[in-house]
Amino acid sequence: MGWSEISNNDYHEYARVLEAFFSYPQRKVKRGVFKFHCSVVDTTVPGRTYTKGKRGQIGYNREIYFHCMSIARRERMGSVGPLFHVYPDYRDTSEPIETLRGMLNAGIRKEGDERIFPFRRVSFRLSHEHQALQISDILIGAVAFRLNRSYDKPNANPDKKRICDLILRKTGLDWCFAKGTTFREKARGTYQLWYRRHKK
Repeated sequence: MGWSEISNNDYHEYARVLEAFFSYPQRKVKRGVFKFHCSVVDTTVPGRTYTKGKRGQIGYNREIYFHCMSIARRERMGSVGPLFHVYPDYRDTSEPIETLRGMLNAGIRKEGDERIFPFRRVSFRLSHEHQALQISDILIGAVAFRLNRSYDKPNANPDKKRICDLILRKTGLDWCFAKGTTFREKARGTYQLWYRRHKK
C-alpha cells in the first residue's frame, strides 16, 4: 500500500487499514510511546537540490539529519530519554546511510544530551516489505496532497480526498489547513507537523 497506489474505489480498503492503525495505541500491550512526526521541507530554496547527483543526496541526507535531531530535542528527558531506530525508505546514495548514525549521535552530544548513543540504528528499508513504512507513506502523502493543493484541483481523485480528510481529522492535522488561514504548524501531541526553515 502507498499513497501513489490509491485509485478509484480504494477508499474502503485504505480506511480499514487506517482505522486499525489509529486504534493501535489503545490496543497495544507493550509499553512505549507512539508518535508521528512530519517535517515540511521547501524544495524550491535557491541553491538546494534534493534529486540530482551527489548534491541531491547530500540535501536529502541533510533533511533526514535535521528531522531526526528535531525529534531527539523534543523527546529529551535526561539520561533516560527514548532511544531511536531510524529506517528511511530505500534510496540510491553513494554515501552509506549508516554513517548518519554517528553524525546524529555526535550532534546531539554537542548539545549536552546525556543519553549514550540515543540513535541506535540507522538503515534503509524497502517500503513494500514493511507495513510501518507503508502507513507512513500514506500519512505523508495525505499531508503533501493537501499542502501542495492537489486536493483543491477539480480533477482530484475523490478517494484520495476522502482518505486525506480521514487522516487529517484523525491526527488533528486538519487544524494546520483550516479554511481562511495559511498553513500552520502543530508541534505538540501524538501527531506533529512542522515546517523546516532554512537559515539564510
